[in-house]
Amino acid sequence: MRINLDTTPIMMLDGMAVGKMTVIAAMGISRNGQKQMLGLSTGGTGNQEAVKELLAGLLDWELTPDVTSLFILDGTRSCTKR
Repeated sequence: MRINLDTTPIMMLDGMAVGKMTVIAAMGISRNGQKQMLGLSTGGTGNQEAVKELLAGLLDWELTPDVTSLFILDGTRSCTKR
């Protein structure tokens, strides 16, 4: 799958409870407001390894981080260097 940030310039990462586990979802939002699920990873948004795994998977799907985009993180601490 190729993620086209020209048509899907916004990506949101958010954690959610699914049964007794927590997953991180990456959702793309197009210029006209359509949402597309881009990926899932098990673990909460505070889990740096789970977020890294999800982002690495998106890079494997040809996410191009050099294109200007808006990335929305819902209060996650896992993307900050400690």
